[in-house]
Amino acid sequence: MILLVLVLVGLAAGIWAIELFPDRPPLMNPTPFIIQFDSEHTLSDINLEVSLIARSARIAVSADPASSPAGTQNYGSITIFLYGVFPLSCPPPARCYPGVSQPSQTVIDIPITVNNAGLGDEVFHSVTVRDPLLGFTSNGESAIAELPLVHVLGSGASGLNVTYEAPGADSYDWSIPPNPYGPINGVSYYEPLAGNSYLAASNMEITGTNYRAQANDNRNTFISGILLGVAGGAVIAAVQDGLHMLYDNDADRRRPKSARRQSTART
Repeated sequence: MILLVLVLVGLAAGIWAIELFPDRPPLMNPTPFIIQFDSEHTLSDINLEVSLIARSARIAVSADPASSPAGTQNYGSITIFLYGVFPLSCPPPARCYPGVSQPSQTVIDIPITVNNAGLGDEVFHSVTVRDPLLGFTSNGESAIAELPLVHVLGSGASGLNVTYEAPGADSYDWSIPPNPYGPINGVSYYEPLAGNSYLAASNMEITGTNYRAQANDNRNTFISGILLGVAGGAVIAAVQDGLHMLYDNDADRRRPKSARRQSTART
């Protein structure tokens, strides 16, 4: 009975320790990308939003004109260069095609459409990329948000708003604080751009740490270590008790029959 109890205690403690031990996937680097926009009209801001949908990234872009247009017009184009070849859902008016000089690139070309409803009334066009690592990655404890490299052509724009709408993004402490008016469960950054410039903004990786998850993992690791110690102690005790019983039974079987009879007679 004691041997059975020790085995059960060791088994239960070992399973509990394994289940409790943190097992987070390694943090992957996000897929980088380059943005290039070309417009004959001066723009106020370029807006880019990336959200995760069923293991894919949905890219939505729009632009704010510096002055209200006379009607709905095409103000140029925003081109996104992705490092890699990915399955795409690319509804018109967007165009998607492999890179000309670099076939390992995916090129997404989206028109800049504005209307006469006044400033701030954006017209979004979107493309879905089968890549959940586009621009943002996390594993529950650490995260990386990457600001893209920007090429500015034509009349230029004042700045670029980059928004990553990802679950749990608001639970991290970021190396560069995001905009306070960013989305719930997301982070948003603003990159000022110089008009008529090339490489106006450089890509940058912004790291985040979820200190609550980190503290919880440290606690679970400590408890898991204690449980493994209990499981190991129970296993050692069970082995010792089993060997003791085995050797006692073996010694009893090897005793002479007369000695066993005398022992029985005395009893």
